Amino acid sequence: MGRSSSNTDEKLIRAGVYLARKKGLKNFTVREVCARSSVNLGMFHYYFKTRETFDAAVLNSLYGEMMSAINVEVLPTRTPRQNIEAVLRAVYAFAAKNRRLISMLMGDSFSGDRQIVSLVARLFSQHVSVLMSELERARKLGQLRTHCVRDALLFLLPQVPLAQGLLGLAERMGKNFPPKLYRQVLEVSGEEDTFRRAQFMLKAILGDEK
Repeated sequence: MGRSSSNTDEKLIRAGVYLARKKGLKNFTVREVCARSSVNLGMFHYYFKTRETFDAAVLNSLYGEMMSAINVEVLPTRTPRQNIEAVLRAVYAFAAKNRRLISMLMGDSFSGDRQIVSLVARLFSQHVSVLMSELERARKLGQLRTHCVRDALLFLLPQVPLAQGLLGLAERMGKNFPPKLYRQVLEVSGEEDTFRRAQFMLKAILGDEK
């Protein structure tokens, strides 16, 4: 993909990010992207060729924000627990900001959309790899309470995005979402509640912090 002095491609991506957060990755048109970015349709095709390439660029931009935060906070001088907490906080910030999109990506993935499954698997494997690395480091230091790093990873992974995804679904459905269930989802999706549960899980996996 080329780059012009006016950063036309970045304008298009920013418009795509905005629309993806509002409507989901599949529910806006190329014309809407062009209208929002004040870029003509020909330039869209010049830079991205296909809608699939553009969708990947939009998700990469969104996910890149989270990975930048993780790369700043996860340091070899910190303990595995500290680094795992940093990853979970970055994931929470990402999920809270993009919860509507996450709920729609989850739906697209569960429905078997191959493009979405491929994009999500390729991108989201990055922070999963960081978690795996820190859990493996904890195992080597004798801090992990299970010999299977993957078991510990599967215990941690659903915690943050699941609650935010449910909240995003509730917001999208509005009055069609059961009010009582919405209140319950809201109660468990706040940052304080999320990290109380995360601390509980980390204690189960790593024991008390020394």
